[in-house]
Order: sequence, then structure tokens, then C-alpha cells
Amino acid sequence: VALFATVILTLLGGLWHHSRLSDQLIRSAAIEGAALQAQTLEAVQDFYSSTVVDKVKNVVPVTHRYQMIHGAVPVPASFTIDLGEHLRRSQSSNMFARLYSDYPFDYRKGGGPKDEFEANALRALRQNPDAPYYRFESYDGRPSLRYATARIMQPTCVACHNSHPDSTKTD
Repeated sequence: VALFATVILTLLGGLWHHSRLSDQLIRSAAIEGAALQAQTLEAVQDFYSSTVVDKVKNVVPVTHRYQMIHGAVPVPASFTIDLGEHLRRSQSSNMFARLYSDYPFDYRKGGGPKDEFEANALRALRQNPDAPYYRFESYDGRPSLRYATARIMQPTCVACHNSHPDSTKTD
């Protein structure tokens, strides 16, 4: 009986340990995948800025209102916001990408944090912009990984924001 109880307890302990390791592996893979997606989106925005915006900014309008102005192209932030919305609507993978700030332009409705996670992410990223902020939680009724990274503005972007009449932050 003691041997049988020992075998059963060892088996149960092994199954519990295996389950815990599987959960850790799934979480680790999810975080790694989210980091890769965030890096890809950042690379897309950088590539768009250097390949499109920098080459056409003196020839065609570069504006957040690009959809209303014939021949205009979006500023990088508007491009990223619209790309995130496009991904949300078109993918079956349920990936959701959103660019937001604690100082959004007034014309970007919904450009600030929408919930507690996003507000906490902004605070955490302001303190340590090199470390991603993430949390596993229920989102839209599904278990989800919410992952945020800081996007540091280039000096030219900061100068534009500081001088733009619609900017909510000018320091």
C-alpha cells in the first residue's frame, strides 16, 4: 500500500510539474511572439519613414489628414495607427496592434490610454522604456497576452510636436 501510494503521489507530482512547465513554455512563447510582432511593426514604421516620408515630404503633403487630401501620404504615426486598425479588422489571428500616447493630438480620437492596462503601460514604459510591459489577462472575454513597448520619438518628430499648434505637449 505504501509503495502504491508513493507511486501515485510521484505520478501526480510529475503530472503537476509537467503541467506547470507546459504553462510556462506557452507563456514564454507568447511573450516571444509578441516581442517579434512589436519589433516588426517598429521596423515597418521606420522603413515607411525613411523610404516614403523622407523622400516625398518636399513634393507631396505628409499629413494625418491624408485621406482627405488628394495625393497626400500619412505621417508615420497615422500610418502606424491605421495599420494597427487594418490588422485588427483583417486578421483571423486576433492580433491587435495600437499606437497610443498619454499626450495624443486632439484630432486623434481615442489616441490616449483606453483602459487600466494602457495607463499602467505608459507609466511603466516612461520609467523604463527599454523593458516591455505585459500582462496575461482576460481581454474581450478571452485569455490574452497584452504587450506594450515604448516607441521613442526621433528628435525631428519631437521638434515637430513641440511646434505644432494642435500638440497637447510642447516641452
